[in-house]
Formats: sequence, structure tokens, C-alpha cells
Amino acid sequence: MENGLAVEWTITPETRPDVYELVIPKSTKSKVTFFTDVDSITFHVEPKRTYSFVVLLGKDSAYTKIVTRPEPAYFSKKYQSQNNNKTLVENPEVYELVNIVIALTKKGLSDSDLVNHNTKYYNDMIKYFEKFKYDKVVLRFDSILQNQWWKYFYLKMDAYAFEIKKGKIINGGVYERVNWEYVNTLQPLLSDLQEFYLRTNFSTFYNDHKILYAQQISYLQDSINIQGMKHWLSKNFPTTNYNCIKVIYSPLVYGSQSAISFQNNRFGEAQVHVNFPYTDESDIAFSEIENILRNGSVIFTELNHSYINPEAEKYLTNADFIKAFQELDFWERKDSPAKIAYRNGIKCFEEYLNWSLLSLYIVDNAPKNSQEKLISRIEYNNQEIRGFLKFKEFNQEFIRLYSQKKAEETVADLLPAIIKWCRKQTTIATKQ
Repeated sequence: MENGLAVEWTITPETRPDVYELVIPKSTKSKVTFFTDVDSITFHVEPKRTYSFVVLLGKDSAYTKIVTRPEPAYFSKKYQSQNNNKTLVENPEVYELVNIVIALTKKGLSDSDLVNHNTKYYNDMIKYFEKFKYDKVVLRFDSILQNQWWKYFYLKMDAYAFEIKKGKIINGGVYERVNWEYVNTLQPLLSDLQEFYLRTNFSTFYNDHKILYAQQISYLQDSINIQGMKHWLSKNFPTTNYNCIKVIYSPLVYGSQSAISFQNNRFGEAQVHVNFPYTDESDIAFSEIENILRNGSVIFTELNHSYINPEAEKYLTNADFIKAFQELDFWERKDSPAKIAYRNGIKCFEEYLNWSLLSLYIVDNAPKNSQEKLISRIEYNNQEIRGFLKFKEFNQEFIRLYSQKKAEETVADLLPAIIKWCRKQTTIATKQ
């Protein structure tokens, strides 16, 4: 029991130690009590501490450990006053430092989905830093990425917790971590990262490119209507609200984006970690307004997860949802990117919603003569390239529901209907 709230805990003697992890607000204490049918034990716990004890079950002993973690973010009154009702675009120095270290690893040099290799900025970076690609921190990063490539997201996002002060990398005091786990993955690498920062005279490279960063930030801030995206999402998911939206980017990021949100001291913040939408040959086939919507789609499809996910997860125990998504082979093609990345029903459903929501946003914001062109491209990419087998049918049904909804209804109100439709499709398939 944590501060009066009962939490089910299964004792597992074969796991030694059996770890119970607990998040505790900054500078506070909590009371944790473990009950069995014959006894109990209570601990008054603080953040960043470990408490060990043994549970005796007849002849068996269960070595148990409480590990306490601080909250991922602490939004002070000062932070709230500085960031309330803000939509910010940033490329902080430590964040870019970590992206450059990633780009110098063997993984980064060979994986063009993690790192954009096709820009002048990338060439400038290689010219300046290539002689440092065997530095200790680069090799340590590469070892992590070669074994667990998805730690790319953790390392990059956790960099946002740090800043440079008087030439030293320090925690900025707001974020304990910026990934989805309990620990900051960059923390154990800070000493080597600090050495790399000084040895390479990193600040010279960063300062020499501040004009480029400013131009890119200006484009993202002013040209693709992030504030409009927030307004549309808040209107359609009225039970979810964020006081601050942050778009954090690097010129080096390519195809691997991520999002996270925080709630602390009654202040909500949604972050998206994305690429910069460089122009390419495909832009020629689209009008200026179409390209603005296309360029904003990466931000929209990350930002909307902060609204979709809390709403979709309300249906985890819904009978229609359970039946609809118990067989993922119906929704995802074997060996496809969809099958690899979205391995359970809720993740699959949320990703269908994610890109279908972009179609609804286009319905509301694109000229009539552009809508079919943009939406058909979304459908082709998700069904044929990514492997979401029923995406076009799902998307067209969601557009139909949206076009026929009552004036006072929102997208959130349509979720039960689209879930029922999903169940109907799987039921029909089973009978055939």
C-alpha cells in the first residue's frame, strides 16, 4: 500500500532480489506497507533510495528490494510562469551534442533512418568531427546502439535534461529523465561526454551553426501552424490538456521520431522529438499549402499521441476492443515495420488512430481539391509500406464517422464506434 492506495504485488521467491520500483515526488516522503495474510512491514521512503528486506514463506525466502525513483519532471512555479501557454521549438546544445555523437557511431554512419546523411549540415559535421569518431564516448554509444538500437530514443531524449553551464554539462533541474523508463540513460555517460565536449571544442561548431538553427526553428515555429495543431487536438480530446508544447529537433534526425508527456504540480507538458522537414524531389508534385501540411505531419503525428493514447487506453478492458485486436495478424502484415514496432493490440490501434487522425486534420485544414491527394498518400504509406493491412478501410470509415458526427461531438466521442467497426471486421473475417 502506497500512501493509502492499495497496489497488488506478487511475491516471487525465484527472483533474487525481487524489485518493487516506486516513483516519489521531489523532496517528499511516502509510506509503503507490504501485507501478507499473516504479517506486514512498513517503510517511510524517500526518492533515490533502496530498501531491502526478506519475506519468509514457510521454508522459502523472498529477497525483496524497494527502489525509489524521483518523478521524471518537476515544474516549479517559476517554470510554470515562464512556460504556460507556450509553444516552443528548440535545439539545445547538449541535445545537439548527443545527436552528433550518435551520428559518429558505426551505427549512425551506416543507418540513414537514424541520421540524415543528405544535407550540407551533415557534411559540415563529418568534416569537423570525423577525427573524433573513435573517442571513448562514441564507442560506448555505438556499443549500446548495436545491441539495442531503440536506446537511440532514450539517449537523444534524455539529453534534453541537461544544459551547459560555464563549460560543464549539468542537469538543468527540471527533468530527471526524458524517456519512458525509470532512469536517465545518459547519466552514466556524462563524464565521457564532457571530455568529448571539451576535446572537440564543441561550442565552436555549435555557435558557428546558430544561424542555421535559428532559421530552422523560425520555420517550424511560424510556418506549419503548431499552435493550430494544439488547438485542433485540444478541441477533439477535451479531457486532455497541456499547458506547454515543446518541439525538440536536430538537423541530423531523419526517420525516427518520438513523443512523451509529463504532468507535475498541475502543469502538463507535451514534447515531440522530431526531424527538420528538408525539401526533397517529392515536393515538386505538391502545392505550397500541401507541402506545409506534409511538413507539419511529422510533428502532428507525434504530438497527437499525447492526446490519443490517454483516450484510447480507456478502452483496454472494453469487450469490443479485446475481440477486435486479439489477432494482430488481421491488422499487421507479417515481417512488416508495423508488425515489428506495434506488438500488442493497444499500440496497433493507437497507430491506426495516429495516422487516421492526420486525415481528419487534413479534412478540416486542406483545400477540397487537395484532400484526396494527401489522404491517399497517407493510406498508401501506412498500408503498402508500413504494413497496416486494413488502414485504408479503417481510415475511410473514420473519415465517414467524422463527417457525419453531430456538431457537439468530438473525435474522442467517435472511438466506441470505430472500435465496434474494428470488431465487426474481425468477426466477418473469422466466419469466412
